Amino acid sequence: MTRLVRIGRNAAYTRTVKLSRARVSELQNDDVLSAVDGIEDTGMLQRTANQNRSWIQALLLAILPVVATFILGQMATYPNIESWYSTLEKPSFNPPNWVFAPVWTTLYILMAYAAWRLLSLPVRTPGRLATLTLFYVQLALNALWSWMFFAMQSPVAGLVNIIVQIGFILATIAQAWNVDKTAALCLVPLAAWISFASVLNFAIWFVN
Repeated sequence: MTRLVRIGRNAAYTRTVKLSRARVSELQNDDVLSAVDGIEDTGMLQRTANQNRSWIQALLLAILPVVATFILGQMATYPNIESWYSTLEKPSFNPPNWVFAPVWTTLYILMAYAAWRLLSLPVRTPGRLATLTLFYVQLALNALWSWMFFAMQSPVAGLVNIIVQIGFILATIAQAWNVDKTAALCLVPLAAWISFASVLNFAIWFVN
C-alpha cells in the first residue's frame, strides 16, 4: 500500500514538473515572439522615417536649384529690360514682355517636378545619375543665359549659350526617357520654348 502511494506521488510530481516546464517554454516563446514583433515594428518605423527623409531631400534638391535659377535669372533680366532690351530692334514674331513670366513659371514648375521624379528613384537605378547630371548642367546654362544676354547686353553671347543649352536639354530628355518617361515628357515643353528662344535670340542679334 505504501509503495502504491509513493508511485502515485511520483507520478503526480512528474506531471507537475512537465506542466511547469511546458508553461515556462510557452512563456519564453511568447517573450521571443514579442521581442521579434518589437524589432519588426522598430524596423518598419525606421524604414518609414528614412522614406520620409528621402522624400523631403528629393523635394528640396528639386525645388531649391530651380528657384535659385529663377531668382538669378530675374536679377540679370529685370534691370536691363527697360534700359537696354526695350531699345533693341525686334523681329515681328517677338512676343510681348508679359508672355515670358507665365511661360517661364510653367516651365520651372515642370522642371522641378521632373527633377523630383528622378531624385525619388532608387539611387542605383541605371541612368539616374547621368540624367540628373545633364539636368543640372542645362539648368545652370539656363541661369547663365540671362547674365550673358541681359547683364552683359550681348545677344551673341546669349546665342552661344542657348545653342549649347538646347543640346543639353535634348540629351537630358533622351537620357530621362530610359529612366522615367514622365520626367522626360515634362522637359519637352522646355525644349520647344528654348528652341523658339534660340531663333528669337538669333533674330535679335541679326537685326541689331
